[in-house]
Amino acid sequence: MRIVFRTDASRKIGSGHVMRCLTLAKALKKEGAKCKFICRDKKINFIEKIKKNGFEVILLPTFKQAKKIQRNKDTGPTYSDWIGVSWREDAKQTINALSKEKIDWLIIDHYGIEKQWQKKLRPFTKKIMVIDDLANRNHDCDLLLDQNLIANFKNRYKNLLPKYCNTLLGPQYALLQAEYKNLHLSAPFRSGPIKHILVYFGGTNQNKLKDLTLSAFLKLNREDVILDVIVGSNSSKKDKIERLSKRNKNIKIYKELTSLAPLMLKADIAIGACGATSWERCCLGLPSIVITIADNQKPIAKELHKQGIICWLGHHDAITSNSIHDALKTYIYQNLETWSGACKLVTNGCGTEKVVSILTINSKTKLKLRFAKTEDEGLLLNWANDPLVRANAFNSGIITKKVHKKWFYSRLNNPKVYKIFIVETKDEVPIGQVQFEKKGRKCYISYSIANFARGKKIGSKFLKTAIYEFKKNQKIKLTAEVKKNNIPSCKVFEKIGFTKSSANKHNSNVFIYQF
Repeated sequence: MRIVFRTDASRKIGSGHVMRCLTLAKALKKEGAKCKFICRDKKINFIEKIKKNGFEVILLPTFKQAKKIQRNKDTGPTYSDWIGVSWREDAKQTINALSKEKIDWLIIDHYGIEKQWQKKLRPFTKKIMVIDDLANRNHDCDLLLDQNLIANFKNRYKNLLPKYCNTLLGPQYALLQAEYKNLHLSAPFRSGPIKHILVYFGGTNQNKLKDLTLSAFLKLNREDVILDVIVGSNSSKKDKIERLSKRNKNIKIYKELTSLAPLMLKADIAIGACGATSWERCCLGLPSIVITIADNQKPIAKELHKQGIICWLGHHDAITSNSIHDALKTYIYQNLETWSGACKLVTNGCGTEKVVSILTINSKTKLKLRFAKTEDEGLLLNWANDPLVRANAFNSGIITKKVHKKWFYSRLNNPKVYKIFIVETKDEVPIGQVQFEKKGRKCYISYSIANFARGKKIGSKFLKTAIYEFKKNQKIKLTAEVKKNNIPSCKVFEKIGFTKSSANKHNSNVFIYQF
């Protein structure tokens, strides 16, 4: 399997996009996928970090080499200048970088890339995945991941995605390193007074906030409390902070860390931004005082604060040393066990595994079943209105939400006649559904597979898993009606033992399976 990541890092963009892509790439590599990165050559680009992890990086031209940005209708949304050239030029350069090699997945983590760019790349990849946080532009993709917890997050991408696109929304899909999942259960609930504070504002320099935090900490005059401060190796105020550390033995400086997990486990509370590190802190049950450093972090911080998961002090331009000091003074004597417990409920750190299981689906993928439940209403409607599903249905019209709701609950409330199974990967990611409907002595079977899982040669296994579960302790004849031009489904039914019976008035093939 060949996978290409298109992402960038810089002082303006930050490091989060590259870091979460790198986390995903390392997990995919363990599953045998060949991954490489396409990045624009900018300052603070993290290229060496990607290479040190064993991945090829294809560099697009620097700003000086690239054409000037066309600041007109081509520039699109506010973030469009982050790619450094017009979207057309970036798409062209990316296509050239692919060297006419068709890939299995193109994964895009970039606020400056949207629908037009993705359409240009369609002929060069089997599938497209987008990692986003903003929900502010249209996409042409097969899979979209937004790991954030924001008010109304399940409906943020309505009307922004094609009907066949599947979404992975919320912190349960947060792209965390494997150790966070491994440490989640054993991470302690913080209790008792604060003795250890962790300070980290992300991979780009936030020297002002570090200075304010250090000043606030020193005002506490608490030599028994340790402050761990993480600084970048290229920080312009690194020397100043190190001198301060030498004068104050309870201020510890760290840099070039491969993981924050060890320091998070030691800490009782953290002070930081509201980027990807938020989910790492939550996974390990670490309460945090948060200062947002980018506008897109504000709605996330607002919701997390509302749910009691963080203490949001405000945006960086409104923060003072006194506001940080007051927050520390408020919490330093508190028992944080309830707060810590709320954090751990947000994510268990298995998000990367779940995403990998989707991207690497094949005939050997282990599948499992569960009965549909009320929470699946929207998921099933999305699958039902997939263009290919509608084209293969005997009534090809789009299904309205109202009609689907009535249909869905009529089946849930009558399990003796209807059964709807949701088929999932071993990591509990839904990939399709199988329905059984009893009519007298007959029982009709139908199914659909999510767009991102098609073409992976799982159809036979998919249906066998459901039929095996359904037929337990009963003898019944299964009937499947399939349109003649739906050749893939006809082949799947024949492959698993259904016998072609006849063609009927619906211009379909009828398949029978007796057990």
